[in-house]
Amino acid sequence: MKISWVISDTAVVDPTVDLDSLKNIGPFWAGWRTWRSFQTDNVICHSESDVRTLISKNFHRRCNLYIPNSVYQSVDRPEGVKLYQGEFHEMVEHPDEIVSMHLASSASDIVLLLGFDFGAKNLEHDRLAKHKWHNYKQYALHIFAANSSVQWVLLDHPGKIDKELEKVSNIQFDTLDNVLSQFAN
Repeated sequence: MKISWVISDTAVVDPTVDLDSLKNIGPFWAGWRTWRSFQTDNVICHSESDVRTLISKNFHRRCNLYIPNSVYQSVDRPEGVKLYQGEFHEMVEHPDEIVSMHLASSASDIVLLLGFDFGAKNLEHDRLAKHKWHNYKQYALHIFAANSSVQWVLLDHPGKIDKELEKVSNIQFDTLDNVLSQFAN
């Protein structure tokens, strides 16, 4: 059974939790902003300008850096980066999280989602934020449906999830403490 973690851009873990005990369960997949806090194994950067900055600092030599294939040539084809296909056709917040979920699901039987909030959002006052949340949710729903054999586990989720996501049969809820007690060596 292959287990992976996908860590949200805003994830915060209790400082007493040993990250090595999490990594013993499975590799981390997340956006580049998580690397300093989590020493993320598989780092995603979808933004071309951020890719340029990271490459200029040789960040790709410290981790498995995944960038869009469409950006690879424009950043002088750096050696050692990993490529993925696909573009976002809609505006979406946290594209690195969406790509992380997609890539982790291709290599996992179980994906542990850490720091995610899929709860309903009251965004009636902000049409752009509402639109981005809708797009994010639709991309996530597509990933969950396209990877129906993968078990997705939302850890320490704050409350109920959005009604559209309630229909997804391969999402479960658990706590980080319980996962650590079940899977840690």
